[in-house]
Amino acid sequence: MLTELINKYYERLNETDIYILERIVSNESKLSNIGIEELAKLCNTSKSTIMRLTKKIGFSGYSEFKNYLKWENKNNANSDINSELFSIMNTDFQATMKLLEDSLSIQEVAKKIYDSNMILLYSTGVGQKYCASEMQRLFMQLNKHMYRADGYEEFSLSSKNLKENDLVFIFSLSGDAKGLEDVLHILKLNKVTIVSITNMQQNKLSILADYRLYMFSSPLELEQKLIHNSFSNAYVVIEYLFRAYFKYKTEVENV
Repeated sequence: MLTELINKYYERLNETDIYILERIVSNESKLSNIGIEELAKLCNTSKSTIMRLTKKIGFSGYSEFKNYLKWENKNNANSDINSELFSIMNTDFQATMKLLEDSLSIQEVAKKIYDSNMILLYSTGVGQKYCASEMQRLFMQLNKHMYRADGYEEFSLSSKNLKENDLVFIFSLSGDAKGLEDVLHILKLNKVTIVSITNMQQNKLSILADYRLYMFSSPLELEQKLIHNSFSNAYVVIEYLFRAYFKYKTEVENV
């Protein structure tokens, strides 16, 4: 950073040098592309004074100093972009963690998993299927086997065989239950426990579920009006639930 160079070589600088550098720092984005004559004019000084100043702070001359300003200005712009991206993703993550921290459902769902005879995972899209696969993989490590229904027909057929002590997880970004009402009705009649995992918004699926777990996923508008939503925080929810289950299992079996 230019301010760091000023601090490093401060003892070499006179009042004119400091004045010039202050002008540059406060207008760095505007001054990074101008020539030495224009800079000298703006600072009411001479080209030789500017040249001597650049050498005082470690540069071979004005050209190298100007290239440094361009590089720093570009990095600052990238830093602003990165900061904005980090802010959005971090806000979603922190909000998801806050929901999990405050949720009373996590412990109850962990107990339901422990007590269930059969656990069925259903997902409404490609991204959601990866989430279901990850949940299946995690719980397999603790010998808790879960089964995936990879399509609506398979989900519908499997649901007819589920009973009271069985459990169904439905992964859906929007929580749109359109087309699922008949299956959900069967599950309700058979007293099967339903857990929804959706984006944080009021939705039909979470209303119909016995337990609802949420993530935050801010939409990102792509080209041609396509909308992208990240499933990264769905994995956070799954991981949190897995750890809650492991804690419950350990406590129960070590009594």
